[in-house]
Amino acid sequence: MLSAPHLTLNESDILSIDQWHKRNPSIKLKQTRRQLDELPTLSRGLFNVFCRSLLSYPLKQALNMSMDIESLQRKHHEDLTKLEEVEKRQAQLVEALEEAEKSHKMAMEMLRTDHEEALKVKSRETDELT
Repeated sequence: MLSAPHLTLNESDILSIDQWHKRNPSIKLKQTRRQLDELPTLSRGLFNVFCRSLLSYPLKQALNMSMDIESLQRKHHEDLTKLEEVEKRQAQLVEALEEAEKSHKMAMEMLRTDHEEALKVKSRETDELT
């Protein structure tokens, strides 16, 4: 016995359905023809859905790649801007270092000159004492 929530079929019912179809072959033939007529439509529909999904995947992938490229271009531009700022700062620091080295060299030269003068003065004083 077959059962469903709203339908219960006995073996005799199934036999009677088969007998009914045997007695009315045109109805079964019409159902079969209708199903065959619907088959190309269903196949075409499935084929279209399949093709659209195949086409949409590369388009989505291309869109994602395009967005990634735009993001990388923005990042590249930001990095170039930062690099320019760093190069400007580096040039300022190099210039400041050169000025510091010059002033240090001048200060060392003045110290050396002063020291030599002081040594000469001390040498004269020692010579005078002896």
